[in-house]
Amino acid sequence: MRYVRNYRSQLRHWLAYFREHPKRVPHIAEAAWPEVVIVAPATCNSIGKLAAGITDNFALLIVRATPRATRVIVVPSMNPEMWYDPQFQYSLDLLNASQKYRVLSPTRGEMLSGDLGFGAQAAFEDIVAETYRTLGMIGDVATGALARKQETDDEAADADEESARPTVIVVDEDAALRRGLRQALSAQSSAPHVEEFETATEALSWLRSHRAELVLTALEFSRGAAGFDLIEYLRRPGSDAGLYVIAMSRQDRRVAGAERLARYEVHFQQKPLNFNFVAGMVSGCLQSQKIPGGEIVSRRLASGEVLFSEGDEGSEIYTVESGRLRVVKEIGGRELIVGTVEEGGIIGEMAFFGEGRRYATALADVQTEVAEIDLAHVRDYIDRQPPWLNALIRSLGDHLRHADEKLVELQGGQWPSTS
Repeated sequence: MRYVRNYRSQLRHWLAYFREHPKRVPHIAEAAWPEVVIVAPATCNSIGKLAAGITDNFALLIVRATPRATRVIVVPSMNPEMWYDPQFQYSLDLLNASQKYRVLSPTRGEMLSGDLGFGAQAAFEDIVAETYRTLGMIGDVATGALARKQETDDEAADADEESARPTVIVVDEDAALRRGLRQALSAQSSAPHVEEFETATEALSWLRSHRAELVLTALEFSRGAAGFDLIEYLRRPGSDAGLYVIAMSRQDRRVAGAERLARYEVHFQQKPLNFNFVAGMVSGCLQSQKIPGGEIVSRRLASGEVLFSEGDEGSEIYTVESGRLRVVKEIGGRELIVGTVEEGGIIGEMAFFGEGRRYATALADVQTEVAEIDLAHVRDYIDRQPPWLNALIRSLGDHLRHADEKLVELQGGQWPSTS
């Protein structure tokens, strides 16, 4: 009797449950009927909860109760820093290792916060295409054929399309892995051109005379250069910032240095690979929204040819690929040499830090090749920031110019050669 008195309310609840015999539990019923479930946009919080087994809201209850044979398509959307967070990447690994979940790779684009980077939600047509594939309504190859249907009117159009296809490099000693990636990439709606290399040394040699839009590389090689050597070459100052890099390793993320790679904006995928996810990531990178401007243009200057003149307006900076630039400035009615810029050096940054006008004249001392990078879009971005940031940048530019003028004055208007 004491038990009944102490637990009367709980017993009453149990008895009511058995008396009514409920036929429908809402989240179980909702999870039973779909043939495919789409979670979009999937936030960092939601994906973390899915991976950790946390189910604290009705939507996640439905996803968790979805039968194991039903595919759940997860469409991430978040800030770049959240995407690259090491713990979040572990969550992606857990979902990708399952048969139930299919994570679509995001793209590079502008966020609600105004930031620009990787983590923007995949395009609507990619979500639809993946849904059709999951339902078996259309195959991978057929999807690609539909996407290219309007571009195959004649052989000339085919040739133009072939030449416009982006180039993807796959660098790995494992021939089976290269073959698996090639097959997965060929099933994409806009299949890229794929170049394969067994070593990083071969890839480095090829890249010195060719261009690629994306590089997939292993980190470990039994001979020749290491994967990090290739990555550091691709991320050297003045290199193409629009080139995407995905690193692969059998080592754990922490051992492989995934956090170090993230600082280079390099994606990391642990082997064995989920080929469909990696192919989706490649597609997301290649279809990314491009930053307006920022393209790298090569320019060749004959000896004595002027790159820019003092007082010119300009938003470009330049890196010297070969040769040498001479920098001259008019001081007190005299044209004085204030420095030289050798191979690997950068010039033009003073206009960016200042009012957009050239501080001195730059001309080729010998036959010279430079890489031109237009930073007008960066200036536009900075102009949209709080006024104190603009004031800070302009103040820095003023300090640099005053320091330059003082050095010229102290050295009689003649600077020693610098790089």
